[in-house]
Amino acid sequence: MSSSVQFDMTINLGHVLTAATFLASAVIGFTSMDARITKTTRILSRIGDERAMSQQLQSRVVEDIREMKIIVRDGFKNLDVKLDGKVDKGIVR
Repeated sequence: MSSSVQFDMTINLGHVLTAATFLASAVIGFTSMDARITKTTRILSRIGDERAMSQQLQSRVVEDIREMKIIVRDGFKNLDVKLDGKVDKGIVR
């Protein structure tokens, strides 16, 4: 018994169909992967945009709260001044 490997150089329809199926699968797989990567990139970009907008909104809210605290503090100071003036005049009991 000879253990040498022999290759048959004939090409039949099964070989052609196998090669065509392999190439078609590779092309479809690449196209599908490319579409997924493109969608993922768009989603990540949108997430970054939304995060930036959220941070801007948060900064504006923080600034508005600071302004409101200043307004309330000044209002209480003015009220204290008015009440002190009325106490000094004997108006407040």
